[in-house]
Amino acid sequence: MFSVRKSQSAASVPTHAAETEALADTLFAIESVFNNDITLAEEVLAKGHSSFHELGKALMVLLRSSLGFDGEASSNAAKFLADAEAKASVQRSRVEPPSNASESIFPAGSEYSVCQAEAQLAAAIVAVLSQRMTEYLRGLYKIRQAYMLFRGIADHESRRVRHEKLKESNLARTSAATILDDKTLAEDEAAKTRFDISTPNLTTVADTYTYTGTNLCFGALLVALSMVPSAFQQVLRVVGFRGNKDRGLALLWETSKFSNVHGALAALALLSFYNVLRSAGDILDGENYPKERCEALVDTMIKRYPQSVFWTLEEARMTACRRELGDAIQILSRPVDHPVKQLISLTLIEKSMYQMLHHDYQACSEGFIGCIALSKYSQALYYYNAASAMIELYRMAQTSDPARAEEYKKQATEYLHTAHHGVDVTTLFSTTLPFDAFVTRKINKWQARADQLGVDLVDAVGVSPMEEMIYYYGGHKWMQGSELEQSLAMISWSEKSPHWTTADVDERCILTLLKAVVHRWQGDLPTARSLLTGILKEDSKAFKGKLNDNWILPSAHYEMAIVSWTERDEPGNDQAVKVEECAQWLDKVSRWEKYELDARLSLKVKAAQDVVTTYRKKVKTRTKH
Repeated sequence: MFSVRKSQSAASVPTHAAETEALADTLFAIESVFNNDITLAEEVLAKGHSSFHELGKALMVLLRSSLGFDGEASSNAAKFLADAEAKASVQRSRVEPPSNASESIFPAGSEYSVCQAEAQLAAAIVAVLSQRMTEYLRGLYKIRQAYMLFRGIADHESRRVRHEKLKESNLARTSAATILDDKTLAEDEAAKTRFDISTPNLTTVADTYTYTGTNLCFGALLVALSMVPSAFQQVLRVVGFRGNKDRGLALLWETSKFSNVHGALAALALLSFYNVLRSAGDILDGENYPKERCEALVDTMIKRYPQSVFWTLEEARMTACRRELGDAIQILSRPVDHPVKQLISLTLIEKSMYQMLHHDYQACSEGFIGCIALSKYSQALYYYNAASAMIELYRMAQTSDPARAEEYKKQATEYLHTAHHGVDVTTLFSTTLPFDAFVTRKINKWQARADQLGVDLVDAVGVSPMEEMIYYYGGHKWMQGSELEQSLAMISWSEKSPHWTTADVDERCILTLLKAVVHRWQGDLPTARSLLTGILKEDSKAFKGKLNDNWILPSAHYEMAIVSWTERDEPGNDQAVKVEECAQWLDKVSRWEKYELDARLSLKVKAAQDVVTTYRKKVKTRTKH
């Protein structure tokens, strides 16, 4: 790891050649992370002290700290970032105007502007990890500074491209451009619907760094800002932020063509975005997810970085997307060269989740327990998931192997107790993280029920907590028919419990909701709609209370929206009517009062509303023509 070093004297001015070499070293070092060699990256970066080296060191520390939730490491990252930002600012101010023979397509010193802006963005991440409100506000200011710097470079490139095109032709409008401003992109329908951008001739390391760095960071910002709920969009525009998903995605796809750290990060950003879209997207039309292009991108990255855990993860996700969970688990079980704890933890968490969806409960439980040694993040949730898997094994073995069932019960009890009392609860800004709060409430609910019935804690557990967690993860969509049948069996187990007749309304509705979801994925829409209608008839007061599951009613409304959307393609249905029906359900959920884990459902609702809005526009356009 690096030691924090005092800034160099202002009198020490590196030569242009030295700075170019420093930039090349830094790009090489950080790129090696994507081939699973963090140690090499840290060794290379430790040898230099340029603004680029300091930025690289900060990113290495930030990588370790963010994956391990290490506050002390975050503090060190902040120091490196401050040094990188200050040095880049000084170097930018000292850059001499280029000669007429300059090969650069960017203003002199643009590489330092990108370095400075990247440091500001990373500093904003550190501010969030610090969990202090003052730092958080400072982080927002850093984001705005970075946004303005990147927009300035992007605007310059936009003007340059248009100037060159005008010299070639009298037509100001073209179907291929590089970085376009908002107005140009809005006018260019081809740019809205295609991810292709014409790459300029880049002849220097600095230009490549500037071009790819701007496209990566500005593109990611545009996409992120476009995903902010509409209620906050106006506020962001007042302070100068304006999102644009289509433009942002185009810039990220352009950057992913490059074999450097920015290209690798752009690929990760794209795949993460589409992975979130698939996970959060129950309401999709065929154009939301470019499946073939994403698969080709993963193949390219695996060839480019054959040792990387990052691309192994993405390969597994693509496989799971095809409902091949067994194969996805095998991919994540491959041995890894140069194992790094923070990266291995990502693999193990993902694999444990696939084992959950695959109903491999023993392996799932062992996997989540293994995560505890690798990550400090939300350990209560890991114990809870491990306990949930043991509860399923206990229920399955009660009749066939009572002795083994008691072992599972004992293990589940131990894990639940540890989740409740034995680990530190993860907080953000002094607020318990949503899933940690969920775990605490569920165990409190079961304990209260155990006391009421005079039974052990595990025997008071309600409807399959594993299936409930699968629902939260959006996991039923990755299951094949046999796995869906297994889910239905585990959900239905509670109906045979001797205590089911005394179950509360909210507990009964959990079972009904989960059944409806499985039936929907089995293609049985009438049954799904009928079950959901039963939930909506219940008195809303039944879901209120400190221990009650208040997320059920909004989730049932959202599920009705999915059913309506899916029914639009059923023979005999009026598509327009079903789409409007879907929109109405979504509107109801979007205006719901605060409820447990509402952030996850809000993301799904926002994604669905965007799809419905786009669909309406396309239908309207087709009608006009």
